[in-house]
Amino acid sequence: LEVGKVDVVFSHDCPTGIELPGIGGEYPVSNANRAYLRHIIDHVQPQVVFHGHYHMRNSGQLNAAFEQHGKLLWRSVRVEGYAHDGEWSQNSWQVIETKEISSA
Repeated sequence: LEVGKVDVVFSHDCPTGIELPGIGGEYPVSNANRAYLRHIIDHVQPQVVFHGHYHMRNSGQLNAAFEQHGKLLWRSVRVEGYAHDGEWSQNSWQVIETKEISSA
């Protein structure tokens, strides 16, 4: 990838490594997309990932590996998934203070 570190990733799909209750692993195309997204996350090292796609609210943490000065390090990445727009509750939206992200 020709991009450096970023603070936030917005994605349609959820990265590999986040459990999605009620969603099995029987979707090969989705699994490939999720794995590629995880590869991107490991590369750009965001503090938080926001996604939709599964029409349900979920939160999780990834332990992402990244290399810095020749050493392999680990970092926790917050992942927030949102429900469909027909659900008029906080399951489909959230207010995030940018200082929460910048100070993490």
